[in-house]
Amino acid sequence: MPYVPVVDISADPDVVGAELDEICRTAGFFQITGHGIADDVAEPAWTMATKFFDLPLADKMSVARPTPDYPYGHIPLAGESLSQSMADAAPPELRGTAFGMFNLIAGLALLVASVIAGALWDVAGPQGTFLAGAAFTILTLIGLGPVRRRLSYAPITLGQRNAYFWRPSKGR
Repeated sequence: MPYVPVVDISADPDVVGAELDEICRTAGFFQITGHGIADDVAEPAWTMATKFFDLPLADKMSVARPTPDYPYGHIPLAGESLSQSMADAAPPELRGTAFGMFNLIAGLALLVASVIAGALWDVAGPQGTFLAGAAFTILTLIGLGPVRRRLSYAPITLGQRNAYFWRPSKGR
């Protein structure tokens, strides 16, 4: 039977850490208890949040962020820059497929990277894995140098928002 794992964060930190590690590797989300927030504070907050997210989208958008860099306000599904650009790039009837393919490719890349890191860990230990990651980062930064000179940083309008992307410069 599916369930949401519950973690009591008032327990021994080593036990909690191991438990969170396992839950994040398997379920990916959890509910916490033992946080010390009184029920008379938590219950009204939960009730208000539930009422807000049950509202129609138009009502929630009345408190949307005024600008993309503003830290407060409602952000709708696919409202962040990458999600928004993916949603705008795909025809409406294929948006679900576009998100699925993006996550499939990202997941496969993460799997390959994890297998390589695991093999490095077995062969060279944590220090070797860290040093390999640092070396890959340095190589990436060196490789981006020539590419960056051929790009310009400019706003691209995504719906009602501006997002900033590197894009090819004219004449380079």
